[in-house]
Amino acid sequence: SRHMKASTSWPVVVAEDSRPDFLLLEAAWKRTGNGHTLVCEPDGIALLQRLRLPGMRAALVLMDINMPRMNGLEALAEIKADPRLASTPVVMFSTSPDDDDVRRAYALGASSYVVKPVGLPELVQAVNLMCTYWLGLIEMPK
Repeated sequence: SRHMKASTSWPVVVAEDSRPDFLLLEAAWKRTGNGHTLVCEPDGIALLQRLRLPGMRAALVLMDINMPRMNGLEALAEIKADPRLASTPVVMFSTSPDDDDVRRAYALGASSYVVKPVGLPELVQAVNLMCTYWLGLIEMPK
């Protein structure tokens, strides 16, 4: 089709410093069977290095806020300031429901803000909704 969905060759990149949190997300991800690879980086600096690799294109970034070296809000600001990365959707995916964090994330250009669900069934449901919307419904620039 002429419509541009996120190609399944584009990975979904997760910025997450907690290994257990990532493994739980990965388990939920596998249940959606959406065809995108899930890649994890432990902080904002590593995330930006990956996103800036030649030929790299992320379908979506799922961004934790509290991370060492460079937090999610700082990394978000860098992504939105980089013309090559600015159109990449960034969903803040954080345990923090803090209104200041939510406000700052949107002010810095976050595509949306999702508070991490606690249980696996809730996480599977959230991941399914995100995949349906971000990887199935929306248009992306070519």
